[in-house]
Amino acid sequence: MLVSFISKGAGPDSEKRTAFLAYVDAHPSKPAYKTVNWGREGEIDYCFNLSELSSKKDMIAFIESVRKIAAGSDRIIVNENAECQHKAR
Repeated sequence: MLVSFISKGAGPDSEKRTAFLAYVDAHPSKPAYKTVNWGREGEIDYCFNLSELSSKKDMIAFIESVRKIAAGSDRIIVNENAECQHKAR
């Protein structure tokens, strides 16, 4: 899973990013992720493989929760079937 915080000239959505990181860090399965900073305005990717989640049900619940956090922001892209694509700056 890939969660990208992008910018459209005003920087990434820092409020949603804070909520996203709080959710991930507090998750009982502690899903590991890799961060890739790639833009001039603070754009960043969070790359997950979700191997820490024990069942498909847990994986679906995690993805749905991330999508709920991202809802309403046009500066967050959640892609379930993607790998890290940007190169670190």
